[in-house]
Amino acid sequence: SIDEPLCWEIIDCGIRKEWFIQEYQKALTSTNSMPCETKCSNCGVCAKFGVKKIVDEKYAPNIFEEKFDTSTVYKYRIKLTKNGNLRFISHLDWQNTILKALNKTDLHLVFSQGFNPIPKVSLGIALPLFVESECELVDIELYDNLKENELKEVLQKVMPKNVVIKSVKNIDTKELAIDHTVQWAEYEITPIVKNSQELLFKNEKLLYIKDRIFSDDAICIRKKNKKGIENIINIRSSIKESKEKNKSEDRIYVILKTGQNTELPSVRPDVLMNSVCPEVLFKIKKTKIFDLNMNEL
Repeated sequence: SIDEPLCWEIIDCGIRKEWFIQEYQKALTSTNSMPCETKCSNCGVCAKFGVKKIVDEKYAPNIFEEKFDTSTVYKYRIKLTKNGNLRFISHLDWQNTILKALNKTDLHLVFSQGFNPIPKVSLGIALPLFVESECELVDIELYDNLKENELKEVLQKVMPKNVVIKSVKNIDTKELAIDHTVQWAEYEITPIVKNSQELLFKNEKLLYIKDRIFSDDAICIRKKNKKGIENIINIRSSIKESKEKNKSEDRIYVILKTGQNTELPSVRPDVLMNSVCPEVLFKIKKTKIFDLNMNEL
């Protein structure tokens, strides 16, 4: 009932409750209300807070025709870092960050066709939360024919902190998408320690973890399919060892299957470490990416 106290009445927004009731009753009879740009609607907010609404001039967009060649599309593959506080943002927020950065440039982005055109920007495989990366890939399509160094310089100026453009490569527009090209990824996994005694314990534990990851015949995890059915799968074949780097005693380097459309299941590094050693916290960073033939990209 409109006579009852309402849950949001603890917040004073300056508008009288009687005005809300009046507008509610108008809405039930499909009666229009004049906006305060035309006539004061007597809502009470100006009198309550001693303010006055200042109406800006009506927006009039500048209509102009930009002349540039749209007959040829150029595709670029960008390798960049995602470090520091950026490890706390989701894949969707990461995508929005890249799009906002591109919108700050004067680059002529290629847009998709249809009712809701969007820039042709592909970020490929999602990086799990709390995981850093030295080798994220972004594909963009432009009408601009730029040299790789020129585009790198333009993009670096608009990127946020903790993003470093490592390389820019001009690729064929028919090149396979990132999530089909990238098939393996190397991760640096370091236990999080607070003091020297804990460090000693973790280093001893690390030897056990390494042995289990690379020597056990079966490493099983629970994984849900698209229908939400949970299965137990063996990910042993989806794990490779980076032998040269694993001489280090305070961290692990592991190569895991990623990407799509392959018989081997893809594996997230955080899921692997949680299944092998759930009682220890790890700092994880993606350091390299590879194609199906283990060629570094």
